[in-house]
Amino acid sequence: MTDDYPESDAENVSAFFEELVDERRSPPGPDQLATLAALLTSPALRDLALVQWATDHETGAATLTAQGDHDLDESRAPAAGAMLLGAMPPPDLARMERALIVCERSASRAPGAREAAAAHAASAWLSWMLGRPDDARQHVDEAIAGGGTSTFILLVRGMLDAELAPGWMRGRR
Repeated sequence: MTDDYPESDAENVSAFFEELVDERRSPPGPDQLATLAALLTSPALRDLALVQWATDHETGAATLTAQGDHDLDESRAPAAGAMLLGAMPPPDLARMERALIVCERSASRAPGAREAAAAHAASAWLSWMLGRPDDARQHVDEAIAGGGTSTFILLVRGMLDAELAPGWMRGRR
């Protein structure tokens, strides 16, 4: 696991992310949305959430394990970086749609500008992955306006500026 999150905490965070997109559960409340925004300020946890929402709980957990593994074994670790660039099989669009709604609501319930920017950054990536570049750009602009200058938000902005489609969409009509 990462140095910042002991294994049991990381497992709890992964389970929390999973609950947020579980269609059988009630929509998250204000406290859960604020917690999500705070968690998304951590790059490792943001990557965990996004990869998990695009795939499944197990892949997300493996992503966090790989991030904390200094001797990264590519044969057993998911290629989180490639996945964040959209290089993956078609994602679970329904899960991603639910995640986008949660992240957008989280931005409005964030306890501060930094947390809101992190939620907008996650919303930008989810919008981009869903093939909605105009919505993604709006979230990028919101994140930057709120002080978000992370490498991740600049990466999403760069992909939008270059008019790149997620890898999983290429060749689809």
